[in-house]
Amino acid sequence: MVTDVHREKSRAAFDRYARHYDVGPCGRYARWLQDDVLAALRCLEFRSLLDVGCGTGAVLEKVLAARGHVEAYGIDLSPEMIAVARCRLGDAVDLRVAAAASC
Repeated sequence: MVTDVHREKSRAAFDRYARHYDVGPCGRYARWLQDDVLAALRCLEFRSLLDVGCGTGAVLEKVLAARGHVEAYGIDLSPEMIAVARCRLGDAVDLRVAAAASC
């Protein structure tokens, strides 16, 4: 169960990492997973996609490059991550600050 304290600590940490997440050590694991996620998506037919924990929007950017016709959405707990994603994606994706879990 995620408490408000844990959620706030996570949000604050990702807010701090946001500007350097795509190149720094904090985002290494997420970058490592991207190719596997994109390979799995290539096997599926879909018209819309919700990226839960979208971070900086890197995966959404790649999905749109491959399938421009997809209706894309992203949520992330961190307002700073969403800000970076908005700079990257503009209006191509509906991005919202939201928690993936509800207590």
